[in-house]
Amino acid sequence: MAGATFASNKAQICLPEVLIVGQLCNAQGREPDRAKVSKVLDWPPLTNPTEVRRFLGLCGTMRVWIPNYSSLVKPLSELYHKDKEFIWDERRQTAFDQIKQAITSAPALMPIDYQSNRPVILSVDSSQEAVGMILSQIDDRGRKRPARFGSIPMSERESRYSQPKLELFGLYRALRHWRLFIIGVKRLIVEVDAKYIKGMLNDPDLQPNAAINRWIQGILLFTFELVHVPAKNHKGPDALSRRTLAEGEKAVSDDDSWLDGIALLTFFPSLKTTKNPIDPDRPTTNLQVPITSSLSFATRIAQEEMLKDIEHFLRTLETPRFPDLQKKRRFLAKATDFIVKEEKLFKRNGNRPPLLVIFTPERKLSILRQAHEELGHRGFQAVYEILRHRFFWPHMRADVHHHVQSCHECQVRSLKRTEIPLTISTPIKLFSKIYVDIMHMPTSIDKKVCIVAARDDLSGVCEVKALSNKTAEELRVFFWEQIYCRYGAPEHVITDNGSEIKGVFKVLLKRLGIPHIKITPYNHHANGVVERGHFTIRESLVKACQTAGIPINRWPEKLAEVAFADRITISRTTGFSPYQLLHGTDPLLPLDLAEATFLVEGFHAGMSHSELVALRTRQLSKHPDDVARAARILKKARFESKEQFEKRFIHRLSRDTYEKGEIVLVRNTQIEMSHNRKHKVRYLGPFIVVSRSQNGYYWVKEMDGALYKHKIAPSRLLPYITRRHAFMKENAERHSSESGSDDTDSSYSDSN
Repeated sequence: MAGATFASNKAQICLPEVLIVGQLCNAQGREPDRAKVSKVLDWPPLTNPTEVRRFLGLCGTMRVWIPNYSSLVKPLSELYHKDKEFIWDERRQTAFDQIKQAITSAPALMPIDYQSNRPVILSVDSSQEAVGMILSQIDDRGRKRPARFGSIPMSERESRYSQPKLELFGLYRALRHWRLFIIGVKRLIVEVDAKYIKGMLNDPDLQPNAAINRWIQGILLFTFELVHVPAKNHKGPDALSRRTLAEGEKAVSDDDSWLDGIALLTFFPSLKTTKNPIDPDRPTTNLQVPITSSLSFATRIAQEEMLKDIEHFLRTLETPRFPDLQKKRRFLAKATDFIVKEEKLFKRNGNRPPLLVIFTPERKLSILRQAHEELGHRGFQAVYEILRHRFFWPHMRADVHHHVQSCHECQVRSLKRTEIPLTISTPIKLFSKIYVDIMHMPTSIDKKVCIVAARDDLSGVCEVKALSNKTAEELRVFFWEQIYCRYGAPEHVITDNGSEIKGVFKVLLKRLGIPHIKITPYNHHANGVVERGHFTIRESLVKACQTAGIPINRWPEKLAEVAFADRITISRTTGFSPYQLLHGTDPLLPLDLAEATFLVEGFHAGMSHSELVALRTRQLSKHPDDVARAARILKKARFESKEQFEKRFIHRLSRDTYEKGEIVLVRNTQIEMSHNRKHKVRYLGPFIVVSRSQNGYYWVKEMDGALYKHKIAPSRLLPYITRRHAFMKENAERHSSESGSDDTDSSYSDSN
């Protein structure tokens, strides 16, 4: 404190007692301010609700010194209820006098001395009304000096607990409520008047209620000595526990989620796969991904050591050394679950045959391989059921799960597929985005082998052409004549990665300044606007040939009328046909002319040029509104479709971002349509992630560093899980620690 400054008018130095924030601090401890005590003693009888509030407000500043304060003031607090008449009777006068007497006889509260070895005593008693608590410490003269009084009201639900459950819950709440005052105490003694609490804490597994076991878990987090005190000597906590709620006081519900937070500091039974970036330059044999479960290796080692201690005890009847009797009792109770037979340790299994305990990592791995690889690569549940009726070791379920999940053969033949969230296109102008794709057809009489189709994203207008060769030149001619020369340059052109997309077609787009977007291989969702129409066009061609009585190899003859039919078909989504959105009017069909429908109303022979222009102007005046309306409807429909898609594939959506160096598998999409695909692997790899493009696609490379020739859509990737059992790492860490420490003497002693 060298160099510190202070105000002289605020300093109190070398005084026998000092008044600090309403508390008189002296050698005896903390006492109420004598000036306030005098005011309370001299307070005249109360005559109205306002005076009652003032009196209780002053008394409330000293309630920490008054046991059972809420019960004492309840008769007075009733006087300022709105629905009650102010009546000063003998009952109120008695309460008034008792409050004065309690304040004048209030004991000095001593602060807890955390440096001292003198015991700190927490006295607890529970009733249906509240949990009463007194925290005190033994002074130098052996007297119990209170440090604070307190009580926790019970809620309506908690008050219905049975008495044993109520006592245990009260102890749990008291320890938690004053945990900040008892943490760091060198010796804590807990006084209760219920003998059965000891038995409940010593045998937690015998309690049938999960809530009780959680309370016991919370109680055992504290180190204390439990002492039974007869009820006749336990009057202080008993009185505090029987006080009712004061005016405005509410019972606080207990939240035991903090127990899970503490437990998770040492044990994480998660079965969710995690990914780990790796160094691509490391050898293949050393490539590793974290095990499926993040089990605490310290917990594993401790449990393995306990099993070895149990085996040693059952063989020699020598118990390990324990710091206290309670832990020794727990160990002995645990040991009764095991037996030694023919030099092997077994775990009792009720009415079933006992389970053989497995210690060494090599035997565990051998058993897992026999149960999975040598028994048909069955799934997790099948393998676990085989093992759990025969063997036992800590965390066996998690080890089985990881072993099955990390099997290379099972991973490359996995049926699991991921879907990427849909990206919504919301065009507002005609021909702002064009999708181009080629559909194969049977060879026609005039040697046409495929159809190229280009479809507008907003209107759905489709231009088609039969091609003799799937070449870049044919595609260039089609785009120049039927797209650019008819509709102008679109803002974007989307295609796949076919060979016909390169060369002169690519040069044409570059010369026209049209941005070109190429989708990833085997990603049909990205080109769905045009690919969805392939089926309709193909089916219409087949049916048109059948109707005309011509063979299917003459399909080019019907291509123009099929394209026209597609153009005049009204979309269920927008309510408009591509023809309407493109031309601003409905098409006139032969049946309209033959039947004189309303569509030909207004047209007649001998119309002048001005009359035709006026009629056409009226038709086109609605066109901008129709296009805008179609754009709004299309946008809404696509977002609804996206929502339905994500609900349907909620468990298959790929939301992960793969980092550079992660190990992945690539779905073998090429064989999914082949006839002999059943025996082929469904996933290729493993590969190493090299980079991620701005569009979300990935470049990967082989384990030897060879770059994969295509970029990969996220929907085709799965994380690859390398086998690395926790018990193998545990074994390595144990050997490492043992090699770095000297041998120690045996920790066993003869059992009495």
